[in-house]
Amino acid sequence: MQSRWLWLIAAAILVIAAAWLVHIPEARAPLAYPEVQMPRHLRPEERERMLARLTQVPDAGARRGAQVRDPMLTALSAGGGRSGVVLEVNALRNSPIGELLLECLAAKEGRGNALHSLQQMGIDPLRDVDRVGITEHGVVVSGDFRRANWEGLLGSATGTPYGDRGQITSVEPQSDGGSTLVATRWGDSLLHLGDSEEDAHRVLDAVEGRGPAPQPLLTPEQSYGELYGVLSGPDLAQTLGSSDLWASALADAASKVELHLDARRDVALVADVSGDDARKLEDLGKSLGGALAMARAQARASGNDDAAELLSFARVSPSHGGSLSLEVALPLEVVAKRLAYCRGEADAGR
Repeated sequence: MQSRWLWLIAAAILVIAAAWLVHIPEARAPLAYPEVQMPRHLRPEERERMLARLTQVPDAGARRGAQVRDPMLTALSAGGGRSGVVLEVNALRNSPIGELLLECLAAKEGRGNALHSLQQMGIDPLRDVDRVGITEHGVVVSGDFRRANWEGLLGSATGTPYGDRGQITSVEPQSDGGSTLVATRWGDSLLHLGDSEEDAHRVLDAVEGRGPAPQPLLTPEQSYGELYGVLSGPDLAQTLGSSDLWASALADAASKVELHLDARRDVALVADVSGDDARKLEDLGKSLGGALAMARAQARASGNDDAAELLSFARVSPSHGGSLSLEVALPLEVVAKRLAYCRGEADAGR
């Protein structure tokens, strides 16, 4: 499905950040850097969640015995992509941040929105969807789809059978053009949307254990936070598309960036940047730190206290050998104030 999905996510993040900076009711004193626990490993509840998702898949070769895999992460890895992100929809929905976002969605779009349309077709994204994963090879959605109206969603109640539990449906493009969408279903718990039947076959073969297991894009042990993923250096460079020195240094030094975002209450983001050249990473850390300091100073000099406050929540940890970290910690109160505008002036600054 090409890498446009990753760039769409990056654009959405930038739009949200811009909205926070622009729609602020009044200036206020900057908050101290919050004491927020950064997502660095599986927490006990996330470990339980990870173990519950592992499924035993018989090995077609029978020489290695049974394998245990996370079907969703396996499907995400099947295309051999270098970059991908996973959003824990259910976990985010049941968090304070999720509640705020839903309030904004309802205030902006009312009941005649995309969520309501999906609910009418038997899929309630707020109840039935567990995770959404995106790579350059497509979108993978996991959840409980037993009530889904596949004919309304895909134009056909049944697809072409493949493997043990697979169904493949080609959805023809609309009159405005575009490519054919290939929807791949695995039982009632997994849906893959891609561009070709070859992608569909790779996904189902990987999930059902036919052939060698794909190289994991993300392992189950990396499935912590409400959002997690990896970006390769080339994909990162294309995402940034910036002429700033720090952006060029990031694209040059980074071979991979691993992201984890914790949104259970406060928002904590960790971006671990790894690369092959320790000197380049050290220079990158200095460039990022300098860019943040300069941006904060410029924001204060121009009287933009809100931008300065947001920037004060970001910091760069120095390079240690082959990696460095960028951390952002936003208290829930700050996020709530910046989302207040979308619920009307009466809530602004609440």
